Amino acid sequence: MLKTYVEARELVRKYLDNEKGSVSMEWIMLGLLGVALVGIVVTALGESDGSTIASAITSKIAEFINGIGSGGN
Repeated sequence: MLKTYVEARELVRKYLDNEKGSVSMEWIMLGLLGVALVGIVVTALGESDGSTIASAITSKIAEFINGIGSGGN
């Protein structure tokens, strides 16, 4: 009887001490937070299709590339 109790206790402890699931859940929550932030930004810019944010990102990338070509001036 004691042997069965010890085996059952170790089995339960094995699952309670397993932190892999909690780490995965943290990454899922961070991903959902990122998606929510993107949604908030798109909504705040007033365009539901995201065309304004796309053009803003494109223009900033173009400015960055042009800055590299001109020596950063």
